[in-house]
Amino acid sequence: MKSLNSIEQDNLIKLGNEIKKARLDKDLSLRELSSLCGINHKTLFFIESGKTKTINPNTLVRLSSVLKIDLVKLLILAGYFELVFRLRYENKKERKDDKYV
Repeated sequence: MKSLNSIEQDNLIKLGNEIKKARLDKDLSLRELSSLCGINHKTLFFIESGKTKTINPNTLVRLSSVLKIDLVKLLILAGYFELVFRLRYENKKERKDDKYV
């Protein structure tokens, strides 16, 4: 059985691969993507190589927007499952409350 740290590292590698694949599919260099997202190219390199421990959710929002990839998937792979759950739950709750107002 894999340890939690091992699973988290595997997810960060998957996240990096997902971003790198999307970048290459769009025929962008690291520096071009860096410029489009306003993110340091070294930071992008560390994200793509899975060598980062944490990633700012705002960075994921920018990458998702520029690369046109699923933000929820990126957030979950980066370890922000609780944030995704909270956003979805609160959004559903607000919609439910609005129906009865």
